[in-house]
Amino acid sequence: MLVKKRKPKRCPRCGAERIARIQYGMPIMNEQLEADLAAGRVVLGGCCEEIDAPAWCCTSCALPLHRAPKL
Repeated sequence: MLVKKRKPKRCPRCGAERIARIQYGMPIMNEQLEADLAAGRVVLGGCCEEIDAPAWCCTSCALPLHRAPKL
């Protein structure tokens, strides 16, 4: 499991620059969310967020990236 304090600029596995935020829950589709999904800024993560769920995902190789817990 890869843990980062903030969203990385590049994927640590493949080097791609497109890292998307994972949105959990039941989102209301609107123009902004549709644009973010189409651009790869957001991916849908399902309706339930687990305790150890990743916060970001590489859109090239699908590597999940976890947010470090705040201490």
